[in-house]
Amino acid sequence: MELYNENESLYDVLRYILTINDIWPKTPVIIFTDVTNASILAILAKEQHVTLVAKSEPLECLLEAIIATGRGEIYRSPGIQAVLTSSIAPLSRSEWQILAMMITDANPRRIANVTHRSCKTVSSHKLNIMRKLSLNQAGFMRLILAFRIQHPA
Repeated sequence: MELYNENESLYDVLRYILTINDIWPKTPVIIFTDVTNASILAILAKEQHVTLVAKSEPLECLLEAIIATGRGEIYRSPGIQAVLTSSIAPLSRSEWQILAMMITDANPRRIANVTHRSCKTVSSHKLNIMRKLSLNQAGFMRLILAFRIQHPA
């Protein structure tokens, strides 16, 4: 599977990978990508059977990925590995909680009531999540919708 950039079909890729893991949990996937966003690569790398290869690297890396995948191993090309080991701002526990509630279709006012926080705090968490994942509002909503479609409440 090829993934060209953060805007092109990223949400379809995430939905596809989640679907594969649900239907065929041990099916290996090799993603050959131009994506350099550390947060997106980290999301993809968390999936157990996903191998990542940067398109900017020599084709030998793709061959190594194919061989490793055939042996049942996970492979990350050197460029991908460098991005993954760079400092990525992880989501805080509160941000994960807010994100999970947004995925289950809760609106900010309801989230504020349930978590005993102000709407402004919930909005700040949402903005922090978007910043850490390098998403704009439209991208964030597509991500939320992709998870809702895959895992309906």
